[in-house]
Amino acid sequence: MEANWFPGFAQPFWTGTPEQFYTLYERVARALKEFDPNLKVGACGKAAGNIPGPYREGLIRYCATRKVPLDFFSWHHYHDRSPDPWEMVRIGGQIREILDAAGFTAAESHVTEWNMNLRMNNTGPLGQNSMNGAAFTAAALIYLQDSKVDRAFYYRGDIGAMGLFEPGGAYRKKAYAYKAAGAMLDTPERLDVTGADTRGFAVLAGRSTDGRKIRILLAHFAAPPAGEATAGDYKLSVDNLPWRDARFTVKRYRLDQESDLALVSEQAGEKNPGLTGKLPSPGVEFIVIERQ
Repeated sequence: MEANWFPGFAQPFWTGTPEQFYTLYERVARALKEFDPNLKVGACGKAAGNIPGPYREGLIRYCATRKVPLDFFSWHHYHDRSPDPWEMVRIGGQIREILDAAGFTAAESHVTEWNMNLRMNNTGPLGQNSMNGAAFTAAALIYLQDSKVDRAFYYRGDIGAMGLFEPGGAYRKKAYAYKAAGAMLDTPERLDVTGADTRGFAVLAGRSTDGRKIRILLAHFAAPPAGEATAGDYKLSVDNLPWRDARFTVKRYRLDQESDLALVSEQAGEKNPGLTGKLPSPGVEFIVIERQ
């Protein structure tokens, strides 16, 4: 972490000079590769990965010049200044360009910490336990699927001020968002989606390997100045069902201020489903279409 990254809040994690850090990293990286060439070695866990400087461009340039192993570049991002779930995609693209320009085309980009913000409380429209936090988290997870980021680690997944769970283990709203996103792994064959945007309305769709199930995740987040919800009508159509004219069911689950991924509707159908609904911000909807 650089000094003055977050004035009045955080102290720098590294108190030496950039050059001292470069030397330390080079010695450690070369020693690890000598011990086992298959180990992945990288740095530097940079706080505020969006800020250029000696621990981003400088470190990558040093490694390129001296041919120091760099299998991944690690950075953090909290959206305190800009509650925009698309922002990590933009920063990931910048870092990818920097790595590629230095010749590290195979080096991975790792966001080793991310969260909506660093607020250590659960109150307010952008608090850790807010529905805004859940919609933001779901949208960010969806956007990351099409980013230049190779790995992203949410801070934190356990209990605590910034975690997914309350101290007693109860789910926070954003834990349900993670649960819905994780359920998409059961439909790993990615489906093309149109109609989403990069301003907080995010959509992800997939099909199961046996072709019997389709899952769709919708997230609607709009950064509110005072926590007001914004309206959101949507019309969803699914074309070219893999089971042709066989009967199927459509189940819709809702995550909002009143519901925790509760089943809000269920219907049967015999042709391509068309759904019309409202998903006010902040809100998340999880849709399961399954052949009977």
